[in-house]
Amino acid sequence: MHAVYYGTQFGPIFGGNDIYIYGNLKGGHTDFGFSYALPHGIEYSSQDALEFFAGSYKMWKIEELEFFIFFSKIKMITEIPLLTPPDKFGIVEPGIFRSNTIHDINFSFLQTLKLKTVIQLSPELPTKSLLVFYEENGINFIHLGFRKWNVEITWKPMSEEIIKEALEIVLNVEKHPILITCTSGIHQTGVLVGCLRKLQKWNLNSILLENIFYGLGTVRLQSEQLIESYDTDLVDLPSNLPEWFQFQRKLMMEEDEELRKL
Repeated sequence: MHAVYYGTQFGPIFGGNDIYIYGNLKGGHTDFGFSYALPHGIEYSSQDALEFFAGSYKMWKIEELEFFIFFSKIKMITEIPLLTPPDKFGIVEPGIFRSNTIHDINFSFLQTLKLKTVIQLSPELPTKSLLVFYEENGINFIHLGFRKWNVEITWKPMSEEIIKEALEIVLNVEKHPILITCTSGIHQTGVLVGCLRKLQKWNLNSILLENIFYGLGTVRLQSEQLIESYDTDLVDLPSNLPEWFQFQRKLMMEEDEELRKL
C-alpha cells in the first residue's frame, strides 16, 4: 500500500515514511516500523528504531543512487509518437498550411493534419520515402515546381502561370487540408502566400511583414517585387471557395458599398 511515493518537491519515499530521500538527493532519513517490520524487541519511533537502518534519523549521506521509473510511464512514452513539425511550418488559413522540405521525422506530425493535398513549388524531386508516405496516407501530390518555368523576365523567382495555377488549387476547398511547400519554405512558398494575401486585400506592408517573419532575414527582394507586381485578376476563383474567403470578400464588398455612399 505504501511501497513508494514520489513528487516534484521531494525524492522517493518508501514504506510511507520509513525511508525518506530528500529532494536535493544529498541525503535522507529513516524511521522504520510504519510499513517495514523492525527486528524483535525494537519498537516503532524508539531511538533504536530511528538509528536502525542508516545510523541516524536526522541525516545520512547518499553515496550511490539509482534512478527509477514506473513501467507504466515507460509504456506511455513508447506508445506516443514524437511529433516534429517541419522547421518552417505555419498555418496560413484554416485548412491551408505552409512548410519547408518535408523529412521522415515530420511524418507523424503531418498525419495529424489529415492532408488531402501537397503542392511543391520547388523543382527538386521528393524522396522515395516521402512519395510512399503520400501514397499510404491518400495525399494528392502536385509538383508544380517540376514543370518547366516559362519566365520571360529572369528576375522572377516563379512564373505567373505557376502562381495562378497554385492559387486556384489552394482556394479550392475540396483540396483541403492542403500544404504548400518548397525547399526553404520561404522563397516560392512566401511568394504564393503573399499573392494569396493580395487576393484577400491585405495591405502590402502586412504582406511583406509576414514574409519577413518566416524568412528571418533571408527574404529576397525579387520575391517582394513579384508579390507587389502580381496581377490577381489573372486568377480564376473556383466555385467552391473556403468559407473564410467568402466571408472576407463579403465584408470587403460591404465596406466598398459604404464608401460609395459617402
